[in-house]
Amino acid sequence: MYEALFACLCPKSLGGIIRLCRELSGWLDVAPGNQRNTVAPVPTAPATPTQEATAPAATEKATITKSEFEQIENGMSFEEVKKIVGGEGKLLAEVGKKGEEGHTIVYMYKGEGAIGANANFSFQGGILQVKSQIGLQ
Repeated sequence: MYEALFACLCPKSLGGIIRLCRELSGWLDVAPGNQRNTVAPVPTAPATPTQEATAPAATEKATITKSEFEQIENGMSFEEVKKIVGGEGKLLAEVGKKGEEGHTIVYMYKGEGAIGANANFSFQGGILQVKSQIGLQ
């Protein structure tokens, strides 16, 4: 399964990243026991005291509206997107190491709107390459 995920996130496969974001939208907020809810969480490094001191507690609870989503454009930096939404969102996938060519991260924000509303953003080298949303209002 991870090979397919990483193949989709290959820097040369923008279409793969778009498909991944669409599929992730379908896997989120699925009722427990549903067979589609099979994505394992991506392990992340423990936060350092510096990160904890600078990251507000509300970061984990950042949600996105359709208006905020529409303000976000491909080519924006990760920092610009966080500023618009008000937080970092949930890390769904990461390929490569920060600073390396092809480093790609995918973040999801729970949305305001319909049940299961969310938005996904794929960044490569810290720059937004793909955005998708479902159910935002």
